[in-house]
Amino acid sequence: MMKLRNARFDVLNEAIMHGVNATGKALLSHTKLNDKLTLRLSIGNIRTTEKHVRQVWELLNEQLKLLVKSKVNVQSPTSGSDRVG
Repeated sequence: MMKLRNARFDVLNEAIMHGVNATGKALLSHTKLNDKLTLRLSIGNIRTTEKHVRQVWELLNEQLKLLVKSKVNVQSPTSGSDRVG
């Protein structure tokens, strides 16, 4: 059961990442950490401020709300029938 839950969160996080990236306002990548999909944001510019980081945080939350609101069918790769929202 835990693997299925993790797979659902992985798919959800990946959908959020693609949504944020599609806005063109930020670029997220991902990696596997402890067998879980983990979102990554590289902050390397010396002019990056807390405001910029907060804007990305808001983008992440907006994408989650959009996915839940639209009840997008986010399926795990193993079950084919799980829904988020």
